[in-house]
Amino acid sequence: MAFYLKEYERLLHDLKLVTDRKIITVSEAIRRISLGAPINDTIILRHDVDRKPSKAEAMALLEHRLSVRSTYYFRCNKAGQFPAAAVKRIVLLGHEVGYHYECLSRCNGRSKEALAQFSQHLTAFRAIAPCTTVSMHGAPLSSRHNQYLLKNQNITKYGLDGDAVLSLDDMMLAYLTDTGGQWQADDSCNLRDRIGIFTEAFPNASCSSFIPWLQTFPHSLYITVHPERWVESKPAFIEATARDILANQAKRTIKFMHRMSGRDSEL
Repeated sequence: MAFYLKEYERLLHDLKLVTDRKIITVSEAIRRISLGAPINDTIILRHDVDRKPSKAEAMALLEHRLSVRSTYYFRCNKAGQFPAAAVKRIVLLGHEVGYHYECLSRCNGRSKEALAQFSQHLTAFRAIAPCTTVSMHGAPLSSRHNQYLLKNQNITKYGLDGDAVLSLDDMMLAYLTDTGGQWQADDSCNLRDRIGIFTEAFPNASCSSFIPWLQTFPHSLYITVHPERWVESKPAFIEATARDILANQAKRTIKFMHRMSGRDSEL
């Protein structure tokens, strides 16, 4: 299902007022780790903009009003074109932006071609805005896992400080994501969006219901939000919910087919 943007506003208020943790970007987290500084007292906030960049703009404006700075990762189309206007407006609001890559799935697993495409698209993105970190797109309808593209690569050769998953995956942290249209969807609806401790203890009832738990959790919290799911009207809520229902059914079918063929590890 979808969420209302006002719920996200309440979540940010609670995170800022009830906890004493600092909300930071992906780059800030990676920088702290590289310097040997602790991140236990932080909340890493990331947005994967899979579609509808206008929703990302609305979310970025809300965060700006609340003095929250986060990271937005943008996909490009098959021609390598990014939603430049939205990227620039979000940068002007003070947020960090980066490339949401899916080259391995688009190149059907051909690594050399995918890396060349990655480099080209990264250059195209940097013509719009600075980019020091990247994040893979899950591409759940593809059998190719985009995270594998950079897994054995030295990404500093691309002028990058890190990857939103690879650079933080070994850290002790809890990960909270709205993938699948609910907090902490099971693995039939969330095929690839995982990092750190995948904490199933998070309640799904409301955005703020995990706040008391967070107050006693000794490690960092990492939140990924997809702006397209957070809407302001009932028609948009119905549309986003219907899209997730259809997508989740497709994911369940793919999960079943992979399990029957013994290819679960590819997910």
